[in-house]
Amino acid sequence: MFDETTDISCTEQLTLVLRYVINNEIHEDFVTFLDAYQSIRQEDKSNSGESKLTGHALGHIVIDVLTKDFGNALKLCVGIGTDGCSVMISQDCGVVTEILKQCTNAVRCPCYNHALNNSLAQSSKIVTVRNTIGTLKEIISFFNASAKRHLVLKNILGKTLTGLCQTRWIEMHDGILQFKSALPKIVEALTEVSMWSERISSSKASILLSAINNSEFIICILAMVDVLKLTMPISRLLQSTSLDLANASSSIDGVKEILEEKRKNVVSEFKAIFSNASDLATVIGFDLRMPRIVGKQINRSNYQAKDTEQYYLRSIYIPLLDTVKTDMTLRLSTSNLEAYDLRLLIPKTIVVLTDKDSCEKKNIIKRILNVATKFSKLYAEVKLMTPDLLEGIYLITNNQT
Repeated sequence: MFDETTDISCTEQLTLVLRYVINNEIHEDFVTFLDAYQSIRQEDKSNSGESKLTGHALGHIVIDVLTKDFGNALKLCVGIGTDGCSVMISQDCGVVTEILKQCTNAVRCPCYNHALNNSLAQSSKIVTVRNTIGTLKEIISFFNASAKRHLVLKNILGKTLTGLCQTRWIEMHDGILQFKSALPKIVEALTEVSMWSERISSSKASILLSAINNSEFIICILAMVDVLKLTMPISRLLQSTSLDLANASSSIDGVKEILEEKRKNVVSEFKAIFSNASDLATVIGFDLRMPRIVGKQINRSNYQAKDTEQYYLRSIYIPLLDTVKTDMTLRLSTSNLEAYDLRLLIPKTIVVLTDKDSCEKKNIIKRILNVATKFSKLYAEVKLMTPDLLEGIYLITNNQT
Protein backbone atom coordinates (compact mmCIF):
# COMPACT_ATOMS: atom_id res chain seq x y z
CA MET A 1 0.00 0.00 0.00
CA PHE A 2 1.40 3.41 -0.87
CA ASP A 3 0.53 7.03 -1.51
CA GLU A 4 2.38 10.22 -2.34
CA THR A 5 1.63 13.71 -1.10
CA THR A 6 3.37 17.03 -0.49
CA ASP A 7 4.24 17.56 3.18
CA ILE A 8 4.61 20.83 5.09
CA SER A 9 8.25 21.16 3.98
CA CYS A 10 7.15 21.04 0.31
CA THR A 11 8.73 17.61 -0.12
CA GLU A 12 6.85 15.13 -2.29
CA GLN A 13 6.74 12.19 0.12
CA LEU A 14 5.95 8.65 -0.97
CA THR A 15 4.84 6.41 1.90
CA LEU A 16 5.06 2.64 1.58
CA VAL A 17 3.32 0.12 3.87
CA LEU A 18 3.22 -3.67 3.70
CA ARG A 19 0.21 -5.73 4.82
CA TYR A 20 0.86 -9.41 5.44
CA VAL A 21 -0.19 -12.40 7.53
CA ILE A 22 2.00 -14.30 10.02
CA ASN A 23 0.63 -17.04 12.28
CA ASN A 24 -2.94 -16.14 11.27
CA GLU A 25 -2.44 -12.54 12.43
CA ILE A 26 -2.72 -9.55 10.11
CA HIS A 27 0.09 -7.01 10.25
CA GLU A 28 0.44 -3.61 8.61
CA ASP A 29 3.99 -2.27 8.89
CA PHE A 30 5.42 1.03 7.73
CA VAL A 31 8.37 0.45 5.39
CA THR A 32 9.76 3.83 4.40
CA PHE A 33 9.32 7.48 3.48
CA LEU A 34 10.84 8.48 0.15
CA ASP A 35 11.45 11.82 -1.50
CA ALA A 36 9.65 10.95 -4.72
CA TYR A 37 11.53 13.42 -6.93
CA GLN A 38 14.90 12.30 -5.60
CA SER A 39 14.01 8.65 -6.24
CA ILE A 40 12.99 8.95 -9.90
CA ARG A 41 14.98 6.76 -12.26
CA GLN A 42 17.14 8.59 -14.77
CA GLU A 43 15.27 6.89 -17.61
CA ASP A 44 11.97 8.36 -16.36
CA LYS A 45 13.21 11.94 -16.63
CA SER A 46 12.42 13.90 -19.77
CA ASN A 47 15.10 14.86 -22.29
CA SER A 48 15.13 18.35 -20.81
CA GLY A 49 15.95 16.90 -17.40
CA GLU A 50 12.52 17.77 -15.98
CA SER A 51 11.33 15.39 -13.26
CA LYS A 52 7.68 14.35 -13.55
CA LEU A 53 5.83 12.02 -11.20
CA THR A 54 4.12 10.02 -13.89
CA GLY A 55 2.56 6.62 -13.34
CA HIS A 56 5.64 4.95 -14.83
CA ALA A 57 8.00 6.93 -12.57
CA LEU A 58 6.08 6.21 -9.36
CA GLY A 59 5.65 2.57 -10.30
CA HIS A 60 9.39 2.19 -10.83
CA ILE A 61 10.09 3.81 -7.43
CA VAL A 62 7.88 1.28 -5.63
CA ILE A 63 9.36 -1.62 -7.59
CA ASP A 64 12.92 -0.47 -6.81
CA VAL A 65 12.23 -0.30 -3.05
CA LEU A 66 10.57 -3.72 -2.90
CA THR A 67 13.25 -5.34 -5.05
CA LYS A 68 16.10 -3.83 -3.04
CA ASP A 69 14.76 -4.53 0.45
CA PHE A 70 12.53 -7.59 0.02
CA GLY A 71 13.95 -9.61 -2.85
CA ASN A 72 11.18 -11.88 -4.15
CA ALA A 73 8.35 -9.92 -2.52
CA LEU A 74 7.00 -8.88 -5.91
CA LYS A 75 6.23 -12.48 -6.86
CA LEU A 76 4.36 -13.04 -3.58
CA CYS A 77 2.29 -9.86 -3.79
CA VAL A 78 -1.44 -10.44 -4.35
CA GLY A 79 -2.82 -6.93 -3.84
CA ILE A 80 -1.85 -3.31 -4.50
CA GLY A 81 -3.59 -0.71 -2.34
CA THR A 82 -3.86 2.87 -3.64
CA ASP A 83 -6.31 5.73 -3.78
CA GLY A 84 -8.45 6.39 -6.84
CA CYS A 85 -6.60 9.24 -8.57
CA SER A 86 -5.88 8.92 -12.29
CA VAL A 87 -2.10 8.67 -11.97
CA MET A 88 -2.58 5.59 -9.78
CA ILE A 89 -5.27 3.66 -11.63
CA SER A 90 -4.94 4.68 -15.29
CA GLN A 91 -5.17 1.56 -17.47
CA ASP A 92 -2.57 2.88 -19.92
CA CYS A 93 0.06 4.63 -17.79
CA GLY A 94 -0.97 4.32 -14.14
CA VAL A 95 1.24 3.27 -11.23
CA VAL A 96 -0.72 0.07 -10.65
CA THR A 97 -0.42 -0.92 -14.32
CA GLU A 98 3.35 -0.49 -14.12
CA ILE A 99 3.69 -2.54 -10.93
CA LEU A 100 1.49 -5.32 -12.31
CA LYS A 101 4.15 -5.96 -14.95
CA GLN A 102 6.34 -7.25 -12.10
CA CYS A 103 3.67 -8.42 -9.63
CA THR A 104 1.99 -10.89 -11.95
CA ASN A 105 -0.19 -12.39 -9.20
CA ALA A 106 -1.49 -9.08 -7.87
CA VAL A 107 -4.68 -7.10 -8.44
CA ARG A 108 -5.57 -3.58 -7.40
CA CYS A 109 -7.32 -3.25 -4.03
CA PRO A 110 -8.85 0.25 -3.78
CA CYS A 111 -8.94 2.00 -0.42
CA TYR A 112 -12.51 1.73 0.88
CA ASN A 113 -12.06 4.61 3.30
CA HIS A 114 -10.75 6.89 0.56
CA ALA A 115 -13.72 5.94 -1.61
CA LEU A 116 -16.07 6.68 1.30
CA ASN A 117 -14.48 10.07 1.79
CA ASN A 118 -14.78 10.83 -1.93
CA SER A 119 -18.47 9.93 -1.78
CA LEU A 120 -19.00 12.37 1.07
CA ALA A 121 -16.96 14.98 -0.80
CA GLN A 122 -19.47 14.77 -3.65
CA SER A 123 -21.96 16.51 -1.37
CA SER A 124 -19.93 19.70 -1.88
CA LYS A 125 -21.47 19.87 -5.36
CA ILE A 126 -24.60 21.01 -3.55
CA VAL A 127 -24.15 24.78 -3.27
CA THR A 128 -25.59 25.05 0.24
CA VAL A 129 -23.34 22.27 1.55
CA ARG A 130 -20.27 23.83 -0.06
CA ASN A 131 -21.08 27.24 1.41
CA THR A 132 -21.72 25.75 4.85
CA ILE A 133 -18.39 23.91 4.93
CA GLY A 134 -16.69 27.11 3.77
CA THR A 135 -18.27 29.01 6.66
CA LEU A 136 -17.19 26.31 9.13
CA LYS A 137 -13.59 26.58 7.95
CA GLU A 138 -13.71 30.37 8.20
CA ILE A 139 -14.97 30.26 11.79
CA ILE A 140 -12.40 27.67 12.90
CA SER A 141 -9.59 29.57 11.18
CA PHE A 142 -10.79 32.83 12.74
CA PHE A 143 -10.30 31.52 16.26
CA ASN A 144 -7.14 29.52 15.57
CA ALA A 145 -5.35 32.39 13.82
CA SER A 146 -5.18 34.58 16.94
CA ALA A 147 -4.08 33.68 20.46
CA LYS A 148 -6.39 36.35 21.86
CA ARG A 149 -9.46 35.11 19.98
CA HIS A 150 -8.52 31.51 20.74
CA LEU A 151 -8.43 32.32 24.46
CA VAL A 152 -11.96 33.73 24.31
CA LEU A 153 -13.27 30.55 22.68
CA LYS A 154 -11.38 28.31 25.09
CA ASN A 155 -12.72 30.17 28.13
CA ILE A 156 -16.31 29.88 26.89
CA LEU A 157 -16.22 26.47 25.20
CA GLY A 158 -13.58 24.83 27.37
CA LYS A 159 -11.68 23.37 24.40
CA THR A 160 -10.43 24.13 20.91
CA LEU A 161 -12.20 23.36 17.64
CA THR A 162 -11.01 20.54 15.39
CA GLY A 163 -9.98 21.69 11.93
CA LEU A 164 -11.69 20.31 8.82
CA CYS A 165 -8.74 18.52 7.21
CA GLN A 166 -9.42 17.21 3.70
CA THR A 167 -7.15 14.18 4.07
CA ARG A 168 -7.60 13.21 7.72
CA TRP A 169 -11.14 12.00 7.19
CA ILE A 170 -12.03 10.98 10.73
CA GLU A 171 -10.89 14.39 11.99
CA MET A 172 -13.05 16.12 9.38
CA HIS A 173 -16.11 14.11 10.37
CA ASP A 174 -15.39 14.72 14.04
CA GLY A 175 -14.87 18.44 13.39
CA ILE A 176 -18.35 18.88 11.90
CA LEU A 177 -20.01 16.83 14.65
CA GLN A 178 -18.12 18.80 17.29
CA PHE A 179 -19.04 22.12 15.68
CA LYS A 180 -22.74 21.31 15.77
CA SER A 181 -22.73 20.46 19.49
CA ALA A 182 -20.66 23.54 20.33
CA LEU A 183 -22.56 26.01 18.13
CA PRO A 184 -24.31 28.00 20.92
CA LYS A 185 -20.97 28.50 22.69
CA ILE A 186 -19.30 29.47 19.42
CA VAL A 187 -21.99 32.11 18.86
CA GLU A 188 -21.37 33.40 22.38
CA ALA A 189 -17.63 33.67 21.69
CA LEU A 190 -18.19 35.45 18.37
CA THR A 191 -20.61 37.86 20.02
CA GLU A 192 -17.99 38.76 22.61
CA VAL A 193 -15.32 39.32 19.95
CA SER A 194 -17.72 41.44 17.88
CA MET A 195 -17.86 43.91 20.79
CA TRP A 196 -14.09 44.49 20.81
CA SER A 197 -12.61 47.85 19.94
CA GLU A 198 -10.20 46.13 17.56
CA ARG A 199 -11.73 46.82 14.17
CA ILE A 200 -10.54 43.80 12.15
CA SER A 201 -11.54 41.13 14.69
CA SER A 202 -14.86 42.72 15.61
CA SER A 203 -15.99 43.25 12.01
CA LYS A 204 -15.00 39.71 11.00
CA ALA A 205 -16.83 38.28 14.02
CA SER A 206 -19.97 40.21 13.04
CA ILE A 207 -19.79 38.83 9.50
CA LEU A 208 -19.43 35.26 10.81
CA LEU A 209 -22.36 35.78 13.20
CA SER A 210 -24.52 36.83 10.26
CA ALA A 211 -23.48 33.70 8.39
CA ILE A 212 -24.44 31.50 11.36
CA ASN A 213 -27.77 33.24 11.93
CA ASN A 214 -29.00 31.80 8.67
CA SER A 215 -31.63 29.11 8.20
CA GLU A 216 -29.72 27.36 5.42
CA PHE A 217 -26.58 27.13 7.55
CA ILE A 218 -28.32 25.62 10.59
CA ILE A 219 -30.37 23.09 8.62
CA CYS A 220 -27.40 22.11 6.46
CA ILE A 221 -25.25 21.47 9.55
CA LEU A 222 -27.88 19.15 11.02
CA ALA A 223 -28.47 17.41 7.68
CA MET A 224 -24.73 16.71 7.34
CA VAL A 225 -24.59 15.42 10.91
CA ASP A 226 -27.45 13.04 10.09
CA VAL A 227 -25.23 11.45 7.42
CA LEU A 228 -21.88 11.75 9.21
CA LYS A 229 -23.13 10.00 12.34
CA LEU A 230 -23.43 6.92 10.11
CA THR A 231 -20.21 7.30 8.13
CA MET A 232 -17.82 8.27 10.93
CA PRO A 233 -17.97 4.89 12.76
CA ILE A 234 -17.49 3.17 9.40
CA SER A 235 -14.54 5.43 8.62
CA ARG A 236 -12.88 4.37 11.87
CA LEU A 237 -13.62 0.73 11.16
CA LEU A 238 -12.20 0.87 7.63
CA GLN A 239 -8.86 2.09 8.98
CA SER A 240 -8.51 -0.90 11.30
CA THR A 241 -5.62 -3.22 10.40
CA SER A 242 -7.61 -6.30 11.41
CA LEU A 243 -10.60 -5.60 9.16
CA ASP A 244 -11.38 -8.23 6.52
CA LEU A 245 -13.48 -8.06 3.37
CA ALA A 246 -16.55 -9.67 4.90
CA ASN A 247 -16.79 -7.14 7.74
CA ALA A 248 -15.92 -4.21 5.47
CA SER A 249 -18.55 -5.15 2.90
CA SER A 250 -21.13 -5.84 5.60
CA SER A 251 -20.49 -2.45 7.24
CA ILE A 252 -20.69 -0.56 3.96
CA ASP A 253 -23.86 -2.41 2.94
CA GLY A 254 -25.36 -1.55 6.32
CA VAL A 255 -24.77 2.17 5.76
CA LYS A 256 -26.21 1.94 2.25
CA GLU A 257 -29.33 0.24 3.58
CA ILE A 258 -29.83 2.87 6.28
CA LEU A 259 -29.40 5.69 3.73
CA GLU A 260 -31.87 3.93 1.43
CA GLU A 261 -34.35 3.65 4.30
CA LYS A 262 -33.90 7.33 5.12
CA ARG A 263 -34.59 8.18 1.49
CA LYS A 264 -37.80 6.13 1.49
CA ASN A 265 -38.99 7.81 4.69
CA VAL A 266 -37.46 11.17 3.84
CA VAL A 267 -40.41 13.28 5.06
CA SER A 268 -40.53 11.78 8.55
CA GLU A 269 -36.72 11.70 8.79
CA PHE A 270 -36.43 15.38 7.92
CA LYS A 271 -39.24 16.34 10.28
CA ALA A 272 -37.01 15.37 13.22
CA ILE A 273 -34.05 17.24 11.71
CA PHE A 274 -36.14 20.36 11.13
CA SER A 275 -37.48 20.24 14.68
CA ASN A 276 -33.94 20.06 16.08
CA ALA A 277 -32.84 22.86 13.76
CA SER A 278 -35.72 25.02 14.94
CA ASP A 279 -34.78 24.43 18.57
CA LEU A 280 -31.12 25.23 17.86
CA ALA A 281 -32.06 28.42 16.00
CA THR A 282 -34.18 29.51 18.96
CA VAL A 283 -31.25 28.98 21.33
CA ILE A 284 -29.01 31.04 19.06
CA GLY A 285 -31.63 33.76 18.75
CA PHE A 286 -33.50 33.65 15.44
CA ASP A 287 -36.35 31.82 13.69
CA LEU A 288 -36.09 29.54 10.67
CA ARG A 289 -37.57 30.94 7.50
CA MET A 290 -37.40 30.20 3.81
CA PRO A 291 -35.96 32.66 1.26
CA ARG A 292 -38.20 34.61 -1.06
CA ILE A 293 -39.41 32.51 -4.00
CA VAL A 294 -39.39 34.20 -7.39
CA GLY A 295 -40.31 33.15 -10.90
CA LYS A 296 -36.69 32.73 -12.04
CA GLN A 297 -33.58 32.27 -9.90
CA ILE A 298 -30.09 31.08 -10.90
CA ASN A 299 -27.98 32.00 -7.86
CA ARG A 300 -29.65 29.82 -5.21
CA SER A 301 -32.28 27.11 -4.74
CA ASN A 302 -35.73 28.24 -5.80
CA TYR A 303 -37.96 25.26 -5.00
CA GLN A 304 -41.70 25.78 -4.86
CA ALA A 305 -42.84 24.77 -1.36
CA LYS A 306 -45.84 25.35 0.86
CA ASP A 307 -43.77 25.99 3.99
CA THR A 308 -40.21 26.35 5.33
CA GLU A 309 -39.85 22.68 6.24
CA GLN A 310 -40.80 21.46 2.78
CA TYR A 311 -38.51 24.00 1.12
CA TYR A 312 -35.39 22.84 2.97
CA LEU A 313 -36.39 19.21 2.59
CA ARG A 314 -36.29 19.66 -1.18
CA SER A 315 -33.33 22.03 -1.39
CA ILE A 316 -30.92 20.42 1.11
CA TYR A 317 -31.82 17.06 2.62
CA ILE A 318 -33.04 15.14 -0.44
CA PRO A 319 -30.12 16.26 -2.68
CA LEU A 320 -27.64 15.42 0.11
CA LEU A 321 -29.02 11.92 0.64
CA ASP A 322 -29.26 11.20 -3.09
CA THR A 323 -25.73 12.42 -3.82
CA VAL A 324 -24.03 10.44 -1.04
CA LYS A 325 -26.14 7.31 -1.54
CA THR A 326 -25.63 7.19 -5.32
CA ASP A 327 -21.91 7.87 -5.16
CA MET A 328 -21.36 5.26 -2.44
CA THR A 329 -23.09 2.68 -4.62
CA LEU A 330 -20.79 3.50 -7.54
CA ARG A 331 -17.52 3.71 -5.61
CA LEU A 332 -17.91 1.08 -2.91
CA SER A 333 -18.43 -1.97 -5.04
CA THR A 334 -16.86 -5.33 -4.16
CA SER A 335 -16.54 -6.26 -7.84
CA ASN A 336 -13.00 -4.85 -8.01
CA LEU A 337 -11.71 -6.63 -4.90
CA GLU A 338 -10.62 -9.83 -6.58
CA ALA A 339 -7.63 -10.30 -4.32
CA TYR A 340 -9.90 -10.80 -1.33
CA ASP A 341 -11.63 -13.66 -3.12
CA LEU A 342 -8.55 -15.73 -2.34
CA ARG A 343 -10.43 -16.65 0.83
CA LEU A 344 -12.73 -18.75 -1.38
CA LEU A 345 -9.87 -21.24 -1.70
CA ILE A 346 -10.04 -21.96 2.04
CA PRO A 347 -12.36 -24.90 2.93
CA LYS A 348 -13.58 -23.14 6.09
CA THR A 349 -14.79 -20.23 3.99
CA ILE A 350 -16.53 -22.58 1.57
CA VAL A 351 -18.50 -24.09 4.47
CA VAL A 352 -19.64 -20.64 5.58
CA LEU A 353 -20.77 -19.76 2.06
CA THR A 354 -22.92 -22.85 1.55
CA ASP A 355 -26.00 -21.37 3.20
CA LYS A 356 -27.01 -19.36 0.13
CA ASP A 357 -29.86 -19.38 -2.36
CA SER A 358 -29.37 -21.06 -5.75
CA CYS A 359 -28.65 -17.82 -7.62
CA GLU A 360 -26.02 -16.80 -5.09
CA LYS A 361 -24.45 -20.27 -5.19
CA LYS A 362 -23.98 -20.00 -8.95
CA ASN A 363 -22.28 -16.65 -8.42
CA ILE A 364 -19.99 -18.15 -5.75
CA ILE A 365 -18.99 -21.01 -8.09
CA LYS A 366 -18.21 -18.45 -10.79
CA ARG A 367 -16.06 -16.49 -8.34
CA ILE A 368 -14.25 -19.65 -7.21
CA LEU A 369 -13.40 -20.57 -10.80
CA ASN A 370 -12.30 -17.02 -11.56
CA VAL A 371 -9.99 -16.69 -8.57
CA ALA A 372 -8.64 -20.22 -9.02
CA THR A 373 -7.67 -19.43 -12.59
CA LYS A 374 -6.26 -15.98 -11.86
CA PHE A 375 -4.12 -17.03 -8.89
CA SER A 376 -3.24 -20.53 -10.09
CA LYS A 377 0.50 -19.80 -9.86
CA LEU A 378 0.24 -19.21 -6.11
CA TYR A 379 -0.85 -22.78 -5.40
CA ALA A 380 0.78 -24.52 -8.37
CA GLU A 381 2.87 -26.62 -5.99
CA VAL A 382 -0.28 -28.12 -4.47
CA LYS A 383 -0.89 -31.12 -6.71
CA LEU A 384 -4.43 -31.74 -7.96
CA MET A 385 -5.58 -28.32 -6.67
CA THR A 386 -7.36 -27.32 -9.88
CA PRO A 387 -10.35 -25.06 -10.55
CA ASP A 388 -12.49 -28.13 -11.25
CA LEU A 389 -11.52 -29.69 -7.92
CA LEU A 390 -12.32 -26.49 -6.05
CA GLU A 391 -15.76 -26.39 -7.66
CA GLY A 392 -16.29 -30.01 -6.65
CA ILE A 393 -15.30 -29.28 -3.04
CA TYR A 394 -17.87 -26.49 -2.90
CA LEU A 395 -20.65 -28.60 -4.42
CA ILE A 396 -19.97 -31.54 -2.06
CA THR A 397 -19.80 -29.27 0.98
CA ASN A 398 -23.01 -27.54 -0.10
CA ASN A 399 -24.79 -30.88 -0.51
CA GLN A 400 -23.80 -31.95 3.02
CA THR A 401 -25.25 -28.85 4.73
